[in-house]
Parts: sequence; structure tokens; C-alpha cells
Amino acid sequence: MPFIDFQSPSLYNLSAIGILREGPVWGVSGEHMAYLMYDSNELQEAKTNIVTIHDDPTIIKKMIDYFYRGDYDDSPDKSHLATNPDYESPTTKAHVNIEMYNVADKYAIEPLMALAKKKLEYRLTLVWDNKEFIHIIEKVYGLDSPQNSKLRETIAKFAVEHLATLIKLPRFDEVRIEFPLFSYDFSTSLIQRMARVETKLRDHEEYFLSLPLSYIVVMFIVFIARGSAWNVVNLSMIGKV
Repeated sequence: MPFIDFQSPSLYNLSAIGILREGPVWGVSGEHMAYLMYDSNELQEAKTNIVTIHDDPTIIKKMIDYFYRGDYDDSPDKSHLATNPDYESPTTKAHVNIEMYNVADKYAIEPLMALAKKKLEYRLTLVWDNKEFIHIIEKVYGLDSPQNSKLRETIAKFAVEHLATLIKLPRFDEVRIEFPLFSYDFSTSLIQRMARVETKLRDHEEYFLSLPLSYIVVMFIVFIARGSAWNVVNLSMIGKV
């Protein structure tokens, strides 16, 4: 990929360009052309003001929207699901954000990558679905995903947080075998979490041992008294049965 000097004024001396794809031609102002030319060969599109792309049109449309608004709607574009057989258009908000991250990574748009990651994290926090999460793992660790995708750290973290329910799904075992890198990231995240828990327990233990002996004795007596009171209540209830 050729080096592009994004600080060069000549790169932005373009009034508008067209993005060529099947269907309508989209217009984009010159200042955003640099991103779309980043993946081209020797910037040939600069001569014609036409950039030919080979990405999902629904995602590119949202990316262009981001250029102008600094945000994008992560709702699936259902109007294009049947009219674009060459692309597996996203069907959920989570998938939209994953595809947006991948496209932003391709064109080196770091602010958009960060936004897509944030939106995916928000979506997973707001709405959790075990079966959908399995598909998310497949997307993030699939062949079409960037090798150094920061989404992988996010997915591994959420997998650990929801392990109690995911472990019940046979498919979860299968994806850990099918995607060794996910298995590694998941194990690493789990070990890190266990280490944090162990550290907290050790801190509490040190705090407890640092207390005066008299205070510990009083706490122990209160604990025993509460246990005795609970036992008396239980015995009285048993006697009434």
C-alpha cells in the first residue's frame, strides 16, 4: 500500500468525488476522499474523481454519514438485504458495528474504529443474547476480521462475564476449538480476572489480620450470636410443623 501524506494540501484540492458501485453514485466532498483513496493503487482515482469500492454498500453509506455527522446509525439497513446478494449485509446492530470497525480499519480511520468499538460494547451491555454472541465470536475472529482487531479483547471480556450461561451451550465449546485465538484470548481474560479476584481477597485478608485482636473477638461473638439466633428460629419453626 503506498504511503499517503494526509497533511499535503494538494490531497484536498478536490471539490467532490463519486463512489462507483452497483446502483446510484454517491457524492463525497474532497476532504474525505483521502480515506477512500487509502486502499487504492497509486491514487489513480484522483485523476477521475471516481473511487471504485468493493465493500458492503450499506456499511459504506453509514461510513459516509459518519464523515459528515461524526456518528452513524447502527441499525441494519433492511432495504438492501435482498437487493445485494454479493454481500452478507448485517442483520443486527452488533454486526453493523463489527462491519463498521472492519471497514474503518481497512481505511485507517481510527476515530471511527473507536466509535464502532464503543457502540458494540454498549450494545452487548444493553442487550445480551447467548446465541447472537456466538455469531459475534465467529465474526470478530473470522477470516474477514483484522488480525489485530481490538474488538477481540472486548469479546473475550464479555465471554468471561457471561461464562455461567455460555458454558451451557454446546456451540460455545465448538467455537473455542474452531477459533484457537479466541480460546487463547478468552483464557487470558479469565486468568486476569481470577488474578484480580485473588488480589482483592488477599487485600481483605491483610486488612482483617491488621485489626486489633479485641475487635476481631467482638466480631466473632456477634457472628456466633447471629448464627445462634437463626438456629433458634429454625428450631421453633420445625417444632410448629
